[in-house]
Amino acid sequence: MNDKEYKELQQAAVEGTIPDSKNPIFIFSLTDNELLEKIVEGRIDCRILAARELENRGYSVVGKQKLHKS
Repeated sequence: MNDKEYKELQQAAVEGTIPDSKNPIFIFSLTDNELLEKIVEGRIDCRILAARELENRGYSVVGKQKLHKS
């Protein structure tokens, strides 16, 4: 994300055109600094965590198709 995109998302937040829960600039707002540091250092891979979370919610890794759960 470049600076222009970030500023557009900030403006959308101010205007309320994107809910905070869908605005990527808030994705880490509740995350502890220690975890953020580990992400920046590459010690935590957020893509893997996001894929697991989707799987836990019953979605495929691409997030488009609901998996059948018995």
